[in-house]
Amino acid sequence: MPHVSLPASGREFSPRDVAGPLVAIRQDVEANLHRRPRIAARTNYFSYLADAANVALPHTDYRGLVRYCELNDIDYVFLEHRRLSAFPFLGNFRQSDTPRFQRVYAGNDSGASPVELYRFERAGPLLETPAKVEGDPK
Repeated sequence: MPHVSLPASGREFSPRDVAGPLVAIRQDVEANLHRRPRIAARTNYFSYLADAANVALPHTDYRGLVRYCELNDIDYVFLEHRRLSAFPFLGNFRQSDTPRFQRVYAGNDSGASPVELYRFERAGPLLETPAKVEGDPK
């Protein structure tokens, strides 16, 4: 009977891909936050390993992401570029056009795709809000 071994990681998650961001978040939380962080991420793997509250990452543009982070008290955003290519806000991060986010970690996953961790800056430039929201009867 042949020996069957389990893979070192699943298709959704590899511990090697989050080792660097985990070190970075622990150092940043200790230096800047001093409490259990809230992380917006595509899945909860990273948040679980970072001992953080996980909040789903919204499929929105940059302005929507900033508003979402404000409303949900998000401390960090974890970005796996390979898995987020269809997310509209990703273009801002690729172009470093993210004044409300401070990069804490940048590296690559095992497939050579960018993996980044950002701290959300609550005290930043306010985004313009339209007077009327589409679909709002007022």
